[in-house]
Amino acid sequence: MWLQLDGAPAHFSVTVRHHLNEHFPNAWIGPQGPTAWPPRSADLTPMDYFLWRVVKSDVYRVPATTREDMVERIQQSFQRISPLVLSNVRRSFRRRAELCLTENDHHFEQLL
Repeated sequence: MWLQLDGAPAHFSVTVRHHLNEHFPNAWIGPQGPTAWPPRSADLTPMDYFLWRVVKSDVYRVPATTREDMVERIQQSFQRISPLVLSNVRRSFRRRAELCLTENDHHFEQLL
């Protein structure tokens, strides 16, 4: 099993890294870890700013009754994402990338 961390400052602490090295030796991805994870911005990752929010809200609208029910809901949720929605996501991604360049890689979420 691998553990992947995000860039949260708490994940940089020596205590956390020692714990991860002990429990996930050479099997964790993160800042200063055995496997480097390239820096990224959630504002530039469609999976973060769009897909998981949409699918999660759709899937959990009503509590699932079984594992199979949950799998079916996830599959149906992905199938309901239309080409028009994906086109809007691409347009949003381009806008976000342009803002990132305009702001010289600084925070820009307040401009969205």
